[in-house]
Amino acid sequence: MFLSPKPFIKAPATPPPLEELLPLEQPSNDVTKHKYAQVTSSIGCVAGATRPDVAKAHSKLTEFLTNPSQRHFDAAYQTVEYLHTTKNFALHNNASILEEAIYIVEEYENSKPLFYTASDVSFADDKAIRKSSQGYIFYLFGGPIDWKATL
Repeated sequence: MFLSPKPFIKAPATPPPLEELLPLEQPSNDVTKHKYAQVTSSIGCVAGATRPDVAKAHSKLTEFLTNPSQRHFDAAYQTVEYLHTTKNFALHNNASILEEAIYIVEEYENSKPLFYTASDVSFADDKAIRKSSQGYIFYLFGGPIDWKATL
């Protein structure tokens, strides 16, 4: 049974593990699947609401909901530990940005845009199923307003 988290000696520097996660060969039991679903859904709530930095980790972890292994649990707990150690990270929007927007509208050609986006695609980066991953983030007045990471 894969229920206990692995203790971390040092706080993880990244939310997802750096090594590749592969599917488990033998089937898992329902208790294991349920516990893994609880952990990944908790990560998903945080990733969708306030932490775009863990969106990719959440997307990768949810690929293994039907058959998680101990390695998948360790990766999920690493993401939770990363969230705990970076709990002071937050989205920050400042009212002074709105004041700057007035000047931006007046001097549009010499200023930064009010709305912009960034995206990235990695073709066939998942070695197990040979699918591509993609992600995007939208900014309005310098603050992120929407993001997503998918396979």
